[in-house]
Formats: sequence, C-alpha cells, structure tokens
Amino acid sequence: MDKLNYYQSIIKKILTEYAEISSQVPDQDIEEILMFDHNRSQYLWFNIGWKNGKRIKAISVYLRLKNDKIYIE
Repeated sequence: MDKLNYYQSIIKKILTEYAEISSQVPDQDIEEILMFDHNRSQYLWFNIGWKNGKRIKAISVYLRLKNDKIYIE
C-alpha cells in the first residue's frame, strides 16, 4: 500500500471511530456528517441542524493530504 492510500485509510478509520463515539450521546436536532473525498484527498466531519431556533453549522475536523503530509485545518 502506498503512502497516499495508507493515509486515506487511516484518516477514514480515525474519523469514523470518533464520529461513532460522539454519536453515543445523540442530539436529536443535530446531525453529524462525515465526508470523504479520496480524489481530492479532503476529509470533513461536521454538524448541521437546529438548536433553540438557531441554525447550527459547525466543522469538527477538516483534514487534507498535500505533499505527502496530513494537514489538520
């Protein structure tokens, strides 16, 4: 497995595990979203929904691969 594929698989695994842990304390109004774009090497975990009449849009983690490095933005 080359470095890029290794990084992609480990990022997907870690983000999925953290999202599963977070979902153990569910909030009915907030939805957790995981997005994996392997073609562009960008990975996103974010929350959307409504809370007390206000729109919630929050990025938990944004990762990208560039020049054989993992960038946590």
